[in-house]
Amino acid sequence: MQSETINLKKDLKKITGMLKTEALLALDFNDALVFSKILGRLHFDNISDLFCDDEFERKIYDKWHNSLISTLQKETNFKNKGNWCHIISRTYAIGGHTRLFNELWKGIGDRQIEQSIIITDKDKGKFSSKNRSQVSVLSGNLAKRSATIYEKACGHDVVLLHIHPDDIGAALAARKLQSEGTTVLFVNHSDHTFSFGTGASDGVLEISATGWKITEGFREAKSQNFIGIPFVPSNDITVGCNLNRSGPILSVGGSTKFCPMGDLNFANFLGLLMDLVPNEVVLIGPNPKDPWWRSLLDKYPTRISIMGLQDPKNVKIEYQRAACYVDSFPFDGGTVFSEAIMSGLPCFGLNKSSASGISPADSLRCEDIQELTEEVAKYLNQGIYKKQIDAVRENIKKNFTTEAVVEKVLQASVGKGVPLPTYLSDLETRGVEHFSIVKNDISEIVISKNSWNKLSFRSRIRMLNSIRGMHLSPQSARLLKRRIIFGL
Repeated sequence: MQSETINLKKDLKKITGMLKTEALLALDFNDALVFSKILGRLHFDNISDLFCDDEFERKIYDKWHNSLISTLQKETNFKNKGNWCHIISRTYAIGGHTRLFNELWKGIGDRQIEQSIIITDKDKGKFSSKNRSQVSVLSGNLAKRSATIYEKACGHDVVLLHIHPDDIGAALAARKLQSEGTTVLFVNHSDHTFSFGTGASDGVLEISATGWKITEGFREAKSQNFIGIPFVPSNDITVGCNLNRSGPILSVGGSTKFCPMGDLNFANFLGLLMDLVPNEVVLIGPNPKDPWWRSLLDKYPTRISIMGLQDPKNVKIEYQRAACYVDSFPFDGGTVFSEAIMSGLPCFGLNKSSASGISPADSLRCEDIQELTEEVAKYLNQGIYKKQIDAVRENIKKNFTTEAVVEKVLQASVGKGVPLPTYLSDLETRGVEHFSIVKNDISEIVISKNSWNKLSFRSRIRMLNSIRGMHLSPQSARLLKRRIIFGL
């Protein structure tokens, strides 16, 4: 397995070199952007040890920045004075990152600041139907979109980048805006992966201690500013619910949060726990057809409900019914764990030895599945709960409301951002290498299907010819050829 991992890393390095060369030698702006996008997605998907490549990004910018010249610059400069602009790669209806944006949008608006949104890819969250006059959903090839981003964002006082790691077009537009005096802030929501754009900004807005430490050591950043995640609005802190130990055990998260990894198997944990307690289980988010639930559903067909994705209102209803909340694992819930704590529920979590330092909630985590099982069973059977959850709630009420986070963003926009709190730094135990270790069990490189069919024919022919001399492993060579030829 170790030799396979070494070979895969060599393949990743060779494919990276090819993509960078093709991007830098491209004769067409759109081809340069497509190659760069594929490069960014490659490092994101494989959770490589590359978190930023500002030198490459600057070279692409230096070659193509004149392609971003706006014909409407003078008009938009005047029109947008004093306003803020959010540049988003893709919106979603639910999820922690969607919540982060929604709360920032509301909180900044409450400060009487005019805002607009540029969506560079897809509007799955249907933001354009909710705020039609303020939202632009872009179309066309990547070159056209990048130029349009720059044109529409010109003249805004502040631009917030909520972009996907591979959104090179938005990063280049932001770099030009920043060079002309616009304040650009990069929201580091994919904080453990590679991303374009950090070096194009005046400051990186950090949401976790893990993200802060990775940026500090491995990303280009003019400044770092801790903002955190707005877990609750100040007027919606609903702690103090009626505790009901006979209610369901609740957990929330998408399918990937619960996908077993080594000994970390949430379904097996529930099997152990349900032998010890009479409670039902409600899971919101995962797919009941995922194979790891099958034996548990066969064993307890009437005691476990896997509900799939739900509207936030339905999630709140389940909070009110639940006896307690258990955070997802192997991948824990950054936002929902704190939300459950603020709902008033007794909460339990794993991953103490790999906590991200995203919230005071990380102090409630325990070391292993046996300890977690014992803690939950003791509470449900005997009412024994020894966690310092009240102190955690008070900290969240003080530092992680919408209003508190928005104030930190406003301070960062004028160069007065706040550092990472010491207590979050102390809670962070994940480490830079955590996710690369998680990925060490893969048998082949992940090469996304996206974007290959957007390359010009001459670029594809050139790449096919270059593969022969790259000496890739057979599986990587086959996959790369399939992507280049068929885009599949």
